[in-house]
Amino acid sequence: MSITAWIVFAIVAAAAGGMVVFLYRTREPAVRHRALLITLRTLALATLLLILFDPSLPATGGTGATTAVALDASLSMQLPVSPTDSTSRWNAAVPAARRATGGGNVLVFGDGVRSVAASDLDRVRPDAGHSRLLPALRAAAEGGARRLVVVSDGGIEDAGDVARWAARYGIAVEFSRIGDAQPAARSLTELDAPSWVEAGEPVTVSVAVGAGAQPVTVTARAAGAEPASVTVPASEPGQVQTVELALTPPAPDDGGLVRIDVGLDTPAEAVRSVYVRVGGEPAGVTLISLRPDQEPRFLVPVLETSLGLPVHGFLRAGDGAWIRLGRGTDAGQRAPEEEVRRAVANAELLVLHGAGAGTPDWLRSAAGRAGRLLGFAIDGGVPGIPVRLGDAVSDEFYIVGDIPSSPVAPSLSGLSLDGLPPLTGLRSAEADVAMWAPLEASRRRRGEPQPVALAGESGGRRWVVALGSGYWGWAFRGGEGRSVYARLWGALAGWLMREEGAVATTAVRPAQRSIPRGEQPTWVAPGLQVDSVRIELTAPDLDSALISVARVTGGADTLRSAAVPPGHYSYSATAFAGDTVAGTAAGPITVEEYSPELARAGVDLESLVAEATPVGPRARERGPRRPLHASALPWTVLVLLLCAEWVLRRRWGLR
Repeated sequence: MSITAWIVFAIVAAAAGGMVVFLYRTREPAVRHRALLITLRTLALATLLLILFDPSLPATGGTGATTAVALDASLSMQLPVSPTDSTSRWNAAVPAARRATGGGNVLVFGDGVRSVAASDLDRVRPDAGHSRLLPALRAAAEGGARRLVVVSDGGIEDAGDVARWAARYGIAVEFSRIGDAQPAARSLTELDAPSWVEAGEPVTVSVAVGAGAQPVTVTARAAGAEPASVTVPASEPGQVQTVELALTPPAPDDGGLVRIDVGLDTPAEAVRSVYVRVGGEPAGVTLISLRPDQEPRFLVPVLETSLGLPVHGFLRAGDGAWIRLGRGTDAGQRAPEEEVRRAVANAELLVLHGAGAGTPDWLRSAAGRAGRLLGFAIDGGVPGIPVRLGDAVSDEFYIVGDIPSSPVAPSLSGLSLDGLPPLTGLRSAEADVAMWAPLEASRRRRGEPQPVALAGESGGRRWVVALGSGYWGWAFRGGEGRSVYARLWGALAGWLMREEGAVATTAVRPAQRSIPRGEQPTWVAPGLQVDSVRIELTAPDLDSALISVARVTGGADTLRSAAVPPGHYSYSATAFAGDTVAGTAAGPITVEEYSPELARAGVDLESLVAEATPVGPRARERGPRRPLHASALPWTVLVLLLCAEWVLRRRWGLR
């Protein structure tokens, strides 16, 4: 621990001691041996602080227990030892690890670390998507090891951290290299394609090809389409070459997803997949901002994430002038009014921001016909929403902690509302139809609670009107405020798009449809307060479905299911809130043979060992170190001090 850390520890310990003295002298009855009690509690707090600061101490123990062995169990260990030796690196590494440990336990590392008996290594599969050695180094240090023997192909992902911490712990790191972590063949390091194309239009796929001494041919294939190929010349180490391929897959009858497989003229792990929607662009959401402020900036990504639909945003810059809003190269470009009118007419959900007396007649008419409408008013009412709005009151309106009963209340439960920035204004509202409010706010925390938004349905239409101003201030600061912002508008958007109690199929979906080998599939359930999601994967070559249940805790919108073998699957996801089905989804998903681990170059092990060796005149004198929290002594001292204080307090009449 550095001198600065020791100084900070001393200051904090002194402050803790001062607090103990203050409490005993002001809150406790005077007893004869009060000074002893103060000393015991101060020492207990100082010991606890020392454990938290966790300095490293000289390791002790006999030489027989000072060598630890770490075995790399990442995917790259499945590759051959060399081009001329087909033995897998794993099969060559297991005997080496057994010899190094002498029959004891081995620290198997990859995504994490676990201790495995040498006799049980045959049951371990090298399937980790990462080669992280640092957890194994820490486990060895906590066990008091003076020397760590690493059996690996050299593709260490966190080599810099290992060198720094090994020097701090004073552990000598030795490598037993098995094979060479240099990629056995060139690979496709990146794959990119548009999310959708019009039927009959070509799909342009951008492919990044890793370095290699031999030229390769990259080929893109899709069902029913003529393959597209391009030859990529040899390149120097570290050089990545990018090429583009264009092919025209036929559109499915329902305008659905098409899988495009891109591969090299080399093994299966060089094939990667990307999904593109072929057909008309989904209508999605159209946002019209008539008086732009910061709100659309934060609202657009929330709607995209929560609904899984494209959001077409337009800002009015003057009479007949419109600017595209959103991400990508089109953002900030002018849009003709015909495009805006077409997007409004086709929208599944229409969002009017800044609607009021100046709303164009054609937009008022379209809003009156919209089946799903979200409105932010500036003056007057929102066209198409049967609510009469009062004048805005400019003041500070703070969200009330009690969440009203509503269809979206389960999605908002568990949120921390006390620390939110106030809304800068709020309107009153009246309507002749039934309405409900997702949240309420009070003026300067003293007034009567008022709804911050109202929602209702009539005549087969659903609508939400925002009554406040300055919601974007919650998201602007990040942290919990941004979570509240996303949860509120995501839940309201989900309710608007909900049909007869069943959320649209986009409500539960994979975050990405092509997943590298060894990674856990990530699923998104935005705007839903679910406690579990059942994932069922099927494939033509599977005898039975692969089923996993992922639990959601803390109101998280994303979750991970169990990793599965490479292949092309059809998934069926069902989200549950208690015994109620909160959302469903189905579609294709691919787990690739490719993994970044298979293409990771090896590190210079000699340099790593040199960096991990402590230097300086006192390096040999210091010897190996062990973190304080791994020793039983400080914990024993802490328990004894607390027990001694407790016993003495009872004997001298204190509670």
